[in-house]
Amino acid sequence: MIIACIRNIVLSRLHDQGLETLRLPLGAKANEQHVPILVSPTFKTDERIIAVFGEPVQDLGIWAYRIIGHETINSGSAVDFSAAVLREKGESPTPGLILTNPGQLVWHCAGEKAISLPSWLALPRKHAVEPPMKMTVRNKIPGHETWQDHVTYVFDEVLGKLAPDAKIDIIGLAEGSLAAVRYLAEHCKDPYLHPNL
Repeated sequence: MIIACIRNIVLSRLHDQGLETLRLPLGAKANEQHVPILVSPTFKTDERIIAVFGEPVQDLGIWAYRIIGHETINSGSAVDFSAAVLREKGESPTPGLILTNPGQLVWHCAGEKAISLPSWLALPRKHAVEPPMKMTVRNKIPGHETWQDHVTYVFDEVLGKLAPDAKIDIIGLAEGSLAAVRYLAEHCKDPYLHPNL
């Protein structure tokens, strides 16, 4: 219950900063299998975009619940970071921002929302000794079956097709950085010389 409240506060604060929810796969309806990411409203036309690939055990916009518990919601989530990125910086244009979501890749049919594996394992059961619910194909999000699939989809479909001319700055956390490096190693002969990265 407390975790759900924190998630809602974080998302509310990020939306208040102007970030919008984009459902993946692109074109998915709210009640269909999808994973939400957060994007700045002008990312499609921004010259520069900062793409953040987070951890596969965290919820959207959360860095670490332990930091939220010991410090503040803003410092343990993307709220402070997003505010710093989206703040006007005088003459230089404000970059676009994409917060990806490799953590919430399990579709909860009853709740009609994407949740993390830890949230799936914490769903209520009749008895404490019962095993967690079994996952079926209905709990998979097309094109986002793994965190590597999610990162690949963001590169190919979101950055590659919706913002093909933007220069991309990548920030990766834990497996999110591993997935980004794997993608770049596969798709760029020399990622340091790639014109948009």
